[in-house]
Amino acid sequence: MRHKKFFIATICLLAVIIAAFASGVIVTDRSAVYSAEGLNWNGTFYKPCSGFYEEGKTIAKTSDGNWNINEVKGDTEHNFVVVRSGLDDSLLVREDYKIPESGITNTVYLGTIKISDREKCKIISDIFLNDSETFSVSATHEDVNNWQSVSIGFDGCPVAVFRGYIGFADGNYFFTVDLTDMKEKDDGSGEPFTVLCKSVDKSCYAMLNEYFAYYFSYLAS
Repeated sequence: MRHKKFFIATICLLAVIIAAFASGVIVTDRSAVYSAEGLNWNGTFYKPCSGFYEEGKTIAKTSDGNWNINEVKGDTEHNFVVVRSGLDDSLLVREDYKIPESGITNTVYLGTIKISDREKCKIISDIFLNDSETFSVSATHEDVNNWQSVSIGFDGCPVAVFRGYIGFADGNYFFTVDLTDMKEKDDGSGEPFTVLCKSVDKSCYAMLNEYFAYYFSYLAS
């Protein structure tokens, strides 16, 4: 009986250790070197980039132990990594990897909401291919509260990159790729500025209402 209990305890301990390694709780790789320029790890240099993604488990640490190197979920080839120390984090990409900017849409972030449904992803992605006439509108900082950023991932890339903004005003949706003309007065309040926009086809309204209602309760009805 004593041997049986010892055997069971040993099996349980091994299971805990294996699970710790699998989840990234225990990491033996401490070969990464991180600096302001980027990350050297596993014979590869990673440079800073930006985008929306889901962070995965820890796969390595820096040699000084100050930073965790975490994977990006869905990135089996480690084209991206996240360098993290507490709340400080930075997304990096292999210097020889080109992030797809077109192709088959696999994920969309509308604001902070992730959309994975392929049909809905394509509808939102196609909005930015609209070749309709461009028009200008005068906007304020308050108007920008009704706009959400759109980031899109293509061809299986697990990181979605910024494409523009979709806005809602006077019962209509429109999109723009640039808000750089936003200006502030000396007192910090916003000045009106001009935004170049295109209309969103009304066939997209019902789907957009579904997601914009998360941010704006008056669209929930």
